[in-house]
Amino acid sequence: MWKTGRRCGLSEDGDVFFNGITNGAAWYHLAGGMQDWQYLHTNAFEITIEMGCIKFPSNNMLQKFWAEHQFALLSYLEMAHKGKTVITTSNGEYWRILPPGSHELTVEAVGLESETHSVTIGHDAQRHDFNLTSCEQKGEIRALISRGKGKTRMTVVGISTNASEVIRKLAHHLCSGDFKLDSNIRLLMAPQLNISEVVESIKKFNPVVVLAVSEGFVETVIFSPQQYQPQLFNKTMVDESLSKVLGIGAGCERPLRDSKVALAMDELKLRAAFELGISLGCDNSVDLSKKAATVGTMINMLGQTIKMDSVQEFSVIPSSNPSDHFTPDQMIMVTSASIPLLEEENCLIRITADPFFNLYRMGSGDPPYTLVVAIEKRTETLVYEMMSKWCESPSVEGVEKIISDSTVIFMPEIPSTQLACHDYDTIAPFQALLNEVLNTVPQIDYVVMFGTGGMKVRYINARANVSERLAKNISNTSHSNVDWD
Repeated sequence: MWKTGRRCGLSEDGDVFFNGITNGAAWYHLAGGMQDWQYLHTNAFEITIEMGCIKFPSNNMLQKFWAEHQFALLSYLEMAHKGKTVITTSNGEYWRILPPGSHELTVEAVGLESETHSVTIGHDAQRHDFNLTSCEQKGEIRALISRGKGKTRMTVVGISTNASEVIRKLAHHLCSGDFKLDSNIRLLMAPQLNISEVVESIKKFNPVVVLAVSEGFVETVIFSPQQYQPQLFNKTMVDESLSKVLGIGAGCERPLRDSKVALAMDELKLRAAFELGISLGCDNSVDLSKKAATVGTMINMLGQTIKMDSVQEFSVIPSSNPSDHFTPDQMIMVTSASIPLLEEENCLIRITADPFFNLYRMGSGDPPYTLVVAIEKRTETLVYEMMSKWCESPSVEGVEKIISDSTVIFMPEIPSTQLACHDYDTIAPFQALLNEVLNTVPQIDYVVMFGTGGMKVRYINARANVSERLAKNISNTSHSNVDWD
């Protein structure tokens, strides 16, 4: 459904999908269904249409269903022009329905270099053959090598001859399947940076991360200004990890600290990219494959670290009835647009000035301190709305005593937030984030993290008996029929 709003017992604002269409795996987890079988064994595209809450709707509801779903249906029909990934037969045969016009076809297979060809389709069927070469044949000569099809654009460049060999070896591992690139990454590899056409191609590619590889003393060097550095990137920990894998490179020079390298990075003119250099040692004590795998691991780590999580929009296609969407006041209340208004009312104080790591304080300033954080994209609006309502009417919300007698630290967005919901078996993945917060606000006593998975209470200090008390409160308010021994 392309409209927003409460329905079928969901939350107040319901789910919001781009044009009313979502990937089922991004909505909720379901294993072993017909979709899995279709994707694995056929080229079929399994779809499910969920139109309403009533299993057997009456005829007089059809017009309402059409009004609520027409744009999602039309958008889905338009998506047919793009199609989906198809798999060839065992003999390499493939077929693809495409509308008339110009298209780019990309074919890939494990152990072979992918190929992209431009084709122009008329009204009649046409044949287009691909002849893929082995990974070694082209990787040895190309100035630019592409890998991955994700949305996070990253570039790795070689600063020295040895680094060039490492990058080509990594390209081979990615082609052969010996190393797996994160599915969210689209990687442009330049074994040698000192080529003008390479520099221009990187500028056009406009990556969010540039990783410069060199030989020398094992370390990382940051070239970009601080505001473009991911908040979760810990240089000290990365350097320690590199030393464990590669050694320290005793007796090696430090070419990444040469001003020529900094100038070469500046020449790329990527003002908003995170630019990082990595040195891999200067001897042969570590083989080429291990160095290539180290660079690949660094790329995957940086891809996970980059922040791509700002709340930008909630409704894509305007409705003829404005009440079907957020009102302007609601849009302000559930997004970061509310922050300046809350600050003007002296209800909220911004603790950090970093745009990628925002913490806000509300309350008396007295202990206890409670951190409230949204750990998923879908719960960001919840925390923003909580901040707005607690400021505007604490007595109505039942939090007047909390505001007057304690302090709440809000973190409505986290770096590299999660787009899908999960059931969390542990809070360990968030420990580094919490440590960063504690470095800024060491007084924090309690942490509340909002996700959209199964309702669970996680706790660390069992002796405080916090979990049982919280669970009983939840039971008393939500499940009055549950008995506690």
